[in-house]
Amino acid sequence: MVYVRARFCFASKAFDSKTTVVKVLTIQLVDDETIYEFTENLATQESHIKLIDLSIVKKVVKGLKIRGKFQNVWISFTGDLKEKYLDEEGNVCYDGRVSNFGRP
Repeated sequence: MVYVRARFCFASKAFDSKTTVVKVLTIQLVDDETIYEFTENLATQESHIKLIDLSIVKKVVKGLKIRGKFQNVWISFTGDLKEKYLDEEGNVCYDGRVSNFGRP
């Protein structure tokens, strides 16, 4: 079983004047200097349900209560997560779509 290790950046942002939400901003593979930024519509927690369900990510989300804060987390993944964030060649993508990424 091949594990892929990637760094995800999570940040707390304002949803409205009373609500703070945590967004998934970027992904970076362990041996790659390129940081891929999720577009605004793909940065929502709803777009990353399986990632958000990981215990380490739940702890990060719980800790990001103040707006404007961020946390980088290294995550090793296989199976469904690997298929969601990598294509068959190991290139970063999202659900098989590479064109939705920007590079900050």
